[in-house]
Amino acid sequence: MLPVGNLSNTTNFGLGVTPRLQYGISKNVALTFTSGIYHFFPKDMYYQSSTQLYKYHYDLDLIPVKAGIKAFVSPHLYIGGEVGVGFQVDNGGGDTKYLAAAAFGYATKKWDIGVRYENFSGNGYRNGIIGLRLAYGFGL
Repeated sequence: MLPVGNLSNTTNFGLGVTPRLQYGISKNVALTFTSGIYHFFPKDMYYQSSTQLYKYHYDLDLIPVKAGIKAFVSPHLYIGGEVGVGFQVDNGGGDTKYLAAAAFGYATKKWDIGVRYENFSGNGYRNGIIGLRLAYGFGL
C-alpha cells in the first residue's frame, strides 16, 4: 500500500492481509465482506527542543471491517466499492476510522488482481492509500 496525502508524511508504505468473502447475487454482481489487518511502516520523525533533538515515529496498524459490492463490466473486468470502519490496534490504540474505497481489477475463477484507492477519516484526519490486491480465490 502506498500512502498518499497526510499519511505519506508519517509512513513509508504498508502491507496488509485481508481475507474477503464474496457472494454472487447475479451473474455480474457480488457482495463482499473484507477484514484482516493493515500494518504501516513508519518514517522516523524528529522534534527539536531548545536543547535536544528527539526522534519519534507514528505507529499505525488497523483492522478493517468493510462491506462492498463488485460489479463485472466484462467477463473478467470489475469495478467495486467498499465502506466500513478501521479499528486502530497499535500502541496508540482505541481510535476508529471511517473507511471508503473504490477499486477496479481483473478476476478469474481463481485469481483477482486489483488496484484501489482507500480513504481513512476520523478525529479530524483524512489519510489515503493506493493499494494493490493479489488474491487467490477458492469456493467454500
